[in-house]
Amino acid sequence: MLAIVGDLHGDKQRLLQAVCAAYDEGASAVLGVGDNGWLPEWEEVTVKFPLPFFTVCGNHEHWQYLTPYMSDRHAVQLSKNYYYCPRGSSLNIDGLNVGFLGGATSVDSGIQKQYKVWSPHEVLTREQAKRLQPPVDVLITHCPPQGTIDRHLNPHNLSRFGQSIYWKDPCSEVVEFTWKRLGYPQLFCGHLHRPIHDGNRIRVLGEAECILYHRTGHEYPPSPFHLFGSPPSSV
Repeated sequence: MLAIVGDLHGDKQRLLQAVCAAYDEGASAVLGVGDNGWLPEWEEVTVKFPLPFFTVCGNHEHWQYLTPYMSDRHAVQLSKNYYYCPRGSSLNIDGLNVGFLGGATSVDSGIQKQYKVWSPHEVLTREQAKRLQPPVDVLITHCPPQGTIDRHLNPHNLSRFGQSIYWKDPCSEVVEFTWKRLGYPQLFCGHLHRPIHDGNRIRVLGEAECILYHRTGHEYPPSPFHLFGSPPSSV
């Protein structure tokens, strides 16, 4: 059984709470969907983790600590029990092949560029996504597939960030294409800061939400179970 935790934005104590709760429920590892904001001093907390934490990057990270490893093909240990999983890497955890595709384009990237705080390292490329090859049972991304965004978000809200209602995140389009190429594995993501069930194969986690994922058997569909955080929306 695996646990998955949503965007944390620097809340290392909430991550410790999630890892400990997952351990109590019998999980073998905790997976993160990015936007954690890891810093080297986090080791004072991660050393207390009873389980390993494997995470992708989001679009809000301290990039100086991640960019040296972004071309790696395997998980990189950043501090005790805390592992960064570069784009296109994969791991077998608890008998499941887990693929990792972090990154997203900030919806306010135009504003960030104006103030010179935007980083190109946030962008997931097709070349990076091609590294990930089947079989993949579980796909961990930061941004949702574009279809999920189209079904659940109001495009008129994009104007608040200086974008046209027709703007599409190219990273979400890469995730959509890769998810289909891999045969529609169970997908967990974040980025939207609200929990969403998009059918039974895509689960968007809310901010700091934590859920359990248990595959009950090959003849049954995988079943995500809620651990703590806001309940999901299916609208």
